[in-house]
Amino acid sequence: MQRTLVVILAVIFCSCAMSNKAQKETQLSKPASGEQDQKLEGAYEFISEDLTATEPTERNERRTADEWTGIWIFESGRFSQTLMKKRRLAWFSGLPKEPSELGFDSTAGTYHISGNAIELKYTASLYPNEVGKPVTMEYSLDRDTLTLTEMLYPTKEGLTKGRRVTVLRKVQ
Repeated sequence: MQRTLVVILAVIFCSCAMSNKAQKETQLSKPASGEQDQKLEGAYEFISEDLTATEPTERNERRTADEWTGIWIFESGRFSQTLMKKRRLAWFSGLPKEPSELGFDSTAGTYHISGNAIELKYTASLYPNEVGKPVTMEYSLDRDTLTLTEMLYPTKEGLTKGRRVTVLRKVQ
């Protein structure tokens, strides 16, 4: 009887240890997901985007939901973003010469939250130079409104220095 009890306890101990090891390995292979991530998770519709450039020339640009449509999705440490101009040229009229003239933008990848900062790491993008590039933004979530503020710095891909503020609303 005692021998049977020892065997049963050993089996239980081994299965618990194996379960804990598998759980830790699973957690390490997935992006971290904390309480802040869970508050952020969901689908958001595009409301507006304001660009304030200070270099190389001062300028302000605004996109709104009147002319643009889009959706951002945050789920389990992964994100996807698509933004499209509501009125675009038909493909039979020819392709635009510049990517910015497409009236379309899309990225996807992983995200990590630390305090009021969110880091997006692009694994897919309409713009090849963005793949693998981390982008850190300040974020705030007020009820169903998500505001993302990105500081822009000159790079070899673009000389703009300034700030971009994107406002999204959670889809219920």
